[in-house]
Amino acid sequence: MGVTRRRVPKGASPLKRDTVLVHSGEYVVVRFKADNPGVWLMHCHFDWHMALGLDMVFIEAPTEMQKRIKVPQSVIDQCKKLGLPTSGNVVGNQSYDYNGAPNLPHLVFDSPHV
Repeated sequence: MGVTRRRVPKGASPLKRDTVLVHSGEYVVVRFKADNPGVWLMHCHFDWHMALGLDMVFIEAPTEMQKRIKVPQSVIDQCKKLGLPTSGNVVGNQSYDYNGAPNLPHLVFDSPHV
């Protein structure tokens, strides 16, 4: 099990400070205080792992985030040119309806319960 340290010891790598090694067939339960509104990516540093869906996004306090963070108009314009939704969830719906989302491994809801 990984260890979290608040201070990086002299001579240690700061990149390993918040790192947990997960061996094949194992899992890690992550617990953190969710008090920083925004969209946060949890990922591995191997690009091909992310291509396989081995990353996840935490959306912390979406209502508060919408009050504090303004999406630049240039980003909204670019999404509209690409035909991407600019409101609602990942597929543009205003609820927990994800119909229309791509059927990728990381969107399948039959994961084991912890």
